[in-house]
Amino acid sequence: MPVFNGIIASAIGFLLTIGLLGCAGEGPEPGVGPSGEYVAIQAEIFTPSCISSSCHSSGTRAGGLSLTAAESYDALVNIVPANAAAAERGYLLVSPEDVSASYLVNKINGDLADGEGLVMPLGAPLLSPDQIAMIEIWIENGALPPSED
Repeated sequence: MPVFNGIIASAIGFLLTIGLLGCAGEGPEPGVGPSGEYVAIQAEIFTPSCISSSCHSSGTRAGGLSLTAAESYDALVNIVPANAAAAERGYLLVSPEDVSASYLVNKINGDLADGEGLVMPLGAPLLSPDQIAMIEIWIENGALPPSED
């Protein structure tokens, strides 16, 4: 019986090892899914979806807003929107910890009242639910600035 128990124990150990090795590398790939990190938002959303020759580059500043990496954070957080209707309703472009008071979220999800403009990005594919979630998570977590690595 001791030999049989040793074989069973070895077999169980082997299966556990194989099972654990099978888990290595599983889960979301880096940059996939809603991380809520500002650097990821800039790289995965603002730079490819919002900056163009006619939109939110440092040269064009549609709506008075540049979303380039060097300017976007300071241009968004705790800033009153240029849109008069949104400003009158008390929105900020990004209101830390308050998604419902963040005009940026309304602009990207299309939840706009009369006079608040058009859904963004204009003339481009709308942001995916994961992209919108990234921005919402960042705001809910205090809209922290990019880390100084």
